[in-house]
Amino acid sequence: MITSHYLFPRDIPLNNKPMPQSEIVQKPTVTVRHKINTSFGSINSDLILEAIDVNTGEVVKTKTHRICSFDVRKSKIIVYKHEFAEELRKDGLIVDE
Repeated sequence: MITSHYLFPRDIPLNNKPMPQSEIVQKPTVTVRHKINTSFGSINSDLILEAIDVNTGEVVKTKTHRICSFDVRKSKIIVYKHEFAEELRKDGLIVDE
């Protein structure tokens, strides 16, 4: 049985010329920053995670977690940051850690 495989890469045009830079979509590289907002006399705090574009400095995406003030430990914050980074990777962003 003879089989043949034909391969047609989608990113190489038929005329073998490189694609123009305007057609190549570059996903932004982001870094994750956290802030903690606490109210005086409150047990709960807000952990705000922000994905910031490295080149422009603008906020691309945010996520807020309600955490207990007693739970504000560095290990808990790191867990939330890693979960947020995985979510950003699923969205197709490049995360710089």
